Amino acid sequence: MASTIVVTSGVNILPTNDEHLPKLCDQILSSLDDSLISTIAVQCTRSLVMSSPKTACDQGIIRYLLPKLINFVTTTTPSTPATAAVCAILTAFARTLFGGTQLQVAISLFVPMLLERARIDGTPEVGRETAARLLELAQTDQNAFKAVVANLDAKQRIYMEEVLRSNVAGPRREVAVGGGQPSIALKMNFG
Repeated sequence: MASTIVVTSGVNILPTNDEHLPKLCDQILSSLDDSLISTIAVQCTRSLVMSSPKTACDQGIIRYLLPKLINFVTTTTPSTPATAAVCAILTAFARTLFGGTQLQVAISLFVPMLLERARIDGTPEVGRETAARLLELAQTDQNAFKAVVANLDAKQRIYMEEVLRSNVAGPRREVAVGGGQPSIALKMNFG
């Protein structure tokens, strides 16, 4: 925690190849699995990933952490509060990126990660959380999200549609007097 505070308080002037940064990141990552200190590890992760403005060193930390965080989310079973928090951090991180290539890459990494976590865990709680995170990513950049969904294989698209349909409360449907068709309908077409 102390190292995270030093790295994130103020402008980070450490060189990107500092030998202590991977050790710090690895220590935080290993602490995510420990139920006694995972809350602190999550806060440290949030501080490192969400630091702003990002120096070259901060960007190096993110390049080091992202694949390991994605691996943590997709391999930790059963799901823990730390995995839920990491998903929230990564979704929030995507919102800090400026449009274009960076955001497209982030969404293309995070959508399959969220779907894999939901598939592995299978609980309703994780399904609801996954649907919420997917919708947050879609709101971040609709065009990038659509492009990522278009590039998913058919099984992943079908599963994503299933997760969203079963875990998103659609708008209230008002039925006209006399049993007519609903005046508002939720449309989800991923095909």
